[in-house]
Amino acid sequence: MHLTTILFTRGRFHFVKRIPGNIWIGKHRYVPPVTRNKKLQLWKDLAVEEETMVYLKHPYLTEAQEWNHAKALGKDDARKAEIMKKRRKKLEHTTMEEHLLRLNISRAWE
Repeated sequence: MHLTTILFTRGRFHFVKRIPGNIWIGKHRYVPPVTRNKKLQLWKDLAVEEETMVYLKHPYLTEAQEWNHAKALGKDDARKAEIMKKRRKKLEHTTMEEHLLRLNISRAWE
């Protein structure tokens, strides 16, 4: 008994109390310590995000310039053609029998 205790505590079979399950989620999760490098990386990430927000708030082109730019590329004509194509497409007349025909697929003769 004493030999087993010594082997398990000091020998090569040294057991450590572990967190059950996934160590990154749950009530008893492992929370890594906050270091100086992690804080600096967080500040850098926040600075990049703030710079991105500034670029998004103040676009390079105004709305009028953007409209003329799209017109010069021909995107305006393509959009108009797409809208007109959708308007021309008309629904065909169908009967209730045609709608219910798909329900007869699983019906089998005995």
